[in-house]
Amino acid sequence: MAQNILVYTSAALALVCSVVLAEGQTECGENMHFEKCGTKCPQNCTNIGTAIPCQRRCEAGCFCNSGFVFEDNTSKRCVPEIFCNSCKGNSRYSSCVTQCPPTCDKPSPECSRDKCWTGCVCRDGYVLASASSRECVLLSECSK
Repeated sequence: MAQNILVYTSAALALVCSVVLAEGQTECGENMHFEKCGTKCPQNCTNIGTAIPCQRRCEAGCFCNSGFVFEDNTSKRCVPEIFCNSCKGNSRYSSCVTQCPPTCDKPSPECSRDKCWTGCVCRDGYVLASASSRECVLLSECSK
């Protein structure tokens, strides 16, 4: 009888875990693995190296492999942890940097966003000081 309960419980847990991932998704993405009881407050590029007070219970789902972290608080993409620290000042790592980032001269550039590459982008509310600069400044600090 105990064996039957264990088998039923394992089967039920597997079913619940597949539903938690996403509708129809049964495998994790690149640089990820599945955990039955992973943290609800995983490390990401925006909080790396900080103690995160997390009192929420664990959850089943996909989590980043060792040496990788989530790109940001909402991303489901894992990036190498070392990339997070490569961006300085008011910039952050992104796996999709556009060809025409916002600048003081063009805070809302219009261009094709079909192509992108990995690198640093300005944090929200910041723009590049100029097209040739890698310094991110507050949009309100741009000289007109």
